[in-house]
Amino acid sequence: MKSQKDIIIVSIVEDTIEIGSALKSTLDAHELICCDHHYPDATLALQGIPSCKPDVVIMDIGLPDISGVECMKRLLNILPDTIFIMFTVFDDDGQLFEALKCGANGYLLKEASHQEVISAIYEALEGGGPMSPQIAKKVIQSFNRIKEYDKLESLTDHQKNILSHIADGLLNKEIADKFGIKEGTVKVQIRTIYQKLQVNNRVEASMLYRKSE
Repeated sequence: MKSQKDIIIVSIVEDTIEIGSALKSTLDAHELICCDHHYPDATLALQGIPSCKPDVVIMDIGLPDISGVECMKRLLNILPDTIFIMFTVFDDDGQLFEALKCGANGYLLKEASHQEVISAIYEALEGGGPMSPQIAKKVIQSFNRIKEYDKLESLTDHQKNILSHIADGLLNKEIADKFGIKEGTVKVQIRTIYQKLQVNNRVEASMLYRKSE
């Protein structure tokens, strides 16, 4: 971790010249940040960044030659201690989670102000994971979906079939007739399903099932 008096070396990889140049000017104006280079594509970044050894790289995802995620992966093989903050105009789920999985330390939308980018640099260097609010929301939603998936996977195949019929609005007797079992057996299975899913009624169980489809 750098002290407050250390100069932070930052590289920018951004194919939109206006955006990259404006951000470079802002970072250079900060007394404790030096933006050594602005690279317009991944090819030039892969050539220049290893020798510059920046502390932080602001990496656009949608580069014209190689994706920002792939560029980051290659650079991390050479500079494993470098901080990468992804920078994009969109919040595509696939790109988001691929970037985080491959080692990104933060993820900002390009609508973030330059001051927010500076704050993100310091936060990342201090061990945090800076994200635009929209990105953070998607990450939380993803973890919630994973938790819900794990709950559903705790059910047996038979219990999943019963749950699907509950979600279709069938009554206990109708479910019992479907499977050729006693209605009391269905009630026991439903209680077990509720316990595993941590829900209290048919509506909550049905909603959880539908969200997983």
